Amino acid sequence: MTENIFDRCRGIPAYEVAQREGIELRKHGARYWAKCPFGHVDKTPSLVFFPDGGYKCFSCGAGGDAVSFLARLKGVPPLVAATQLAGGAPAHYTPRTQPSEYQKNHDIESWRREKRLDLLDIQADANEAMKRRVVALQESDALYGR
Repeated sequence: MTENIFDRCRGIPAYEVAQREGIELRKHGARYWAKCPFGHVDKTPSLVFFPDGGYKCFSCGAGGDAVSFLARLKGVPPLVAATQLAGGAPAHYTPRTQPSEYQKNHDIESWRREKRLDLLDIQADANEAMKRRVVALQESDALYGR
């Protein structure tokens, strides 16, 4: 069985990633504690790093392994984070490899505009067919004297 990049990262503890990223850790027993870096204010540390390598924030609920920690911290997909942890990628991530939010919205709007035009074409075809049907019925009534 071949080992994938996530398998190679399985042995990396999340607290080591936090230390490398400059997060201040405090050791209490076998666990490390820190103030959560995921967008909420901590007066006291709410983020715990477990001895098995995982982490959990008791304030925002974030949790997982080293890959998910780095992905969430950097705002990158898990594959990019795993590649960085395994040492196969540069230390930075350029989001240009993914479509921007503007591009996604533009693509959605283009698709909607195209579908709207398709619907207008179908409606115009239906109206023309209805007009032809009305003319045919009028001619039929005139032919049979109704």
